[in-house]
Amino acid sequence: MRIKTLSIASGFAMLIITQLHAQKQGQPLIDSLMRELPKAKEDTNKIKLLNQLGRIYIDTSPDSANVFIQQALTLSEKLHWVKGKANALYNSGIYYSSSGNYPEALKNHYSSLSLYKTIDDKKGVARNYNSFATVYIRQGNYPDALEYLDSALKIYNVIGDKAGEANCYNNIGVINMSTNSLSDALINFDKGLQIRISLNDSSAIAASYTNLGVIYRRMGNFPQALKNQLLAMKISSGLKDYRNLMHANTNIAALYSEQNNSHESLKYNYQAFQLAEAIMSKENMAIIANNMGDDYRILKDFSAAIKYDSISLFIGQEINSMPIVAQAYQALGIVYVDLKILDKALNYFKSAIEMFKRLNDSLRLADTYRNMGELYYMKKKYQEAEAYHKNALIIIEEIKGDPDVLKHAHEGLYNVYTATGDYKKALYHYKQYSLFKDSLLNTENTKKITQLQDQFDFDQKTDSLKLENEKQMAIASEKGKEKIRIGLISGASLVCLLIGGFFFYRKRAKDRFQLQQLQLKQDAIKARLDTHFVGDTLTVINEFAEANNKEAASDYLLKFSRLIRNVLSNSFERDVPLKNEIQLLDDYFHLFKLKYPEGHITYNLSIDPAIDAANTLVPPMILQVLAENSLQHAFNVAQGGALTIQIKKADNTLYCTVEDNGIGRKAAQKSFSPDRRQSYGTSLAEKLLKVWLPGDKRAHFNIEDIKNAEGAAQGTKATFSFPFKTT
Repeated sequence: MRIKTLSIASGFAMLIITQLHAQKQGQPLIDSLMRELPKAKEDTNKIKLLNQLGRIYIDTSPDSANVFIQQALTLSEKLHWVKGKANALYNSGIYYSSSGNYPEALKNHYSSLSLYKTIDDKKGVARNYNSFATVYIRQGNYPDALEYLDSALKIYNVIGDKAGEANCYNNIGVINMSTNSLSDALINFDKGLQIRISLNDSSAIAASYTNLGVIYRRMGNFPQALKNQLLAMKISSGLKDYRNLMHANTNIAALYSEQNNSHESLKYNYQAFQLAEAIMSKENMAIIANNMGDDYRILKDFSAAIKYDSISLFIGQEINSMPIVAQAYQALGIVYVDLKILDKALNYFKSAIEMFKRLNDSLRLADTYRNMGELYYMKKKYQEAEAYHKNALIIIEEIKGDPDVLKHAHEGLYNVYTATGDYKKALYHYKQYSLFKDSLLNTENTKKITQLQDQFDFDQKTDSLKLENEKQMAIASEKGKEKIRIGLISGASLVCLLIGGFFFYRKRAKDRFQLQQLQLKQDAIKARLDTHFVGDTLTVINEFAEANNKEAASDYLLKFSRLIRNVLSNSFERDVPLKNEIQLLDDYFHLFKLKYPEGHITYNLSIDPAIDAANTLVPPMILQVLAENSLQHAFNVAQGGALTIQIKKADNTLYCTVEDNGIGRKAAQKSFSPDRRQSYGTSLAEKLLKVWLPGDKRAHFNIEDIKNAEGAAQGTKATFSFPFKTT
């Protein structure tokens, strides 16, 4: 059983929030400034020198940075130089923000802002507004962050500071992404990028490409995400801008990690680690080392995983970063669980728990409690396992935290109670686990649909802007030209417009098709796991448990568990073995008939002997959607009925028939009550077939009513066929 951890940055892309202190500084400049410092007089030039050194050292050597900043502040007060003091307080705010001390950061920025206002330094005021926003972004206070960015943007517009405008658009994009407004994030990142291109600010352009890459990753567009990160890498390499280069490598590693390609992820994380070393960013070294440890653990190179998690731990202790140390302890515990060295893992988890308590980090505390629960389950210490899983549940429910942790805690308790034979409690936690699993799956589907829709919206907005620009350029171009030249240009423009329109609408059609696929998959899952069916099944299993019929409770709980697992796994496969669909149908029928008297509803499956069910591939969901539709709607509750499924092969085509002897479609339509879900299984099945075999004329779907000699309905017959396919 694999134990999951909430890693520091594994699978998490580094968005670049624009801080005005962040600029490329080479060692020659630092050496030059350090040579000048001892010779400098006690005047405003020395204050400028100290402030500049403070800005440079904030990321690479925070302690040194603070020394320079405090010296600048002291000298400014001595000389009564307001601007020098305002600059020093601004730098001090950035120093505290970088170290995570947000109250002190805000305090220093407010003091700096007040001084800039007294000398009417609009640029200084705008810089502080932007810095307030960066602090609030890190704290997750997006409304206040947006308010300050709007104020900064207005000032930058008035004073004509384009670089400042670009920084604001960048940070607004970060907020858009954090609030899942992905199309707006793309728009704002692109606005910032265009300004930076006009200013020829290569380092800032690279940062924009990095952030665009992160957005495309969130939208599920791997090629565009990779393209933008590689552009950022190319620019940063040319500039020898190691910080941006580190960010790009870390983000590419995250892309490959999400694609379950740990080898490529490791390659880019290693490059990022070397770059973090080069710029002496110990915090980033620790974060990336933790990610490398996770890559090696997935690749089962446990000695390397321990090495890099230990590096993360050592650096975290060196820079006195309790969050990094705590997460390194947790990561090491998980490695030792994989190695089955459980006592050592236990010690690491205990250390992590103690530190997460001191940090008041409830989410990671709950996750580590869950890790402990799994560990004690492996040791067969079920009482301790139960206690830790319960603690994880209590915390996550209190803070309304990560539903994935909640899901796994319920799964852990289900395993514990199953192992101890307490089937009633096992059933309850399995039901909760299933609900959260289904909720997470629906959330993921909705997220994918939203991602496609956001890409759609962005394309529409940017295409509209481009068309308007092209229109204005065409108008300007046409003025003062001969009619024949105008005709030629117009003809060429029309051809280009037609060609562009063709590709534009072809892309739109492709995006719409992807949206349709995801929506149909979600509809099919809802049809297969109808809430009435799930509720009825769990109620009956609960009755077995209460009656102490452990054999029946265990048997049907196993069937239900297998059904849920197969529905969720098969739904995202293009083709599945026929054998899997048959197993799913069998489990579904046996669970469905539980609420009826024995023999009330019968089920018969007939398969052509020429068909090898293990190696024959079929599109998932269609058979069971049709069977579910018949069972739910075709039969009169008092009379029951029979469901027959036939699967035959002829002329290299597979024919599947689902037939019932129920009340017929017309009567079923009339029988719907307000609390019953409307039947749409047949239309859904037909749509699924078209989506799985788009444009294939060999795929057919047909539904007909079965009638007696008098024309009365005797049931319904649905048949679908498609090309025979094997593994």
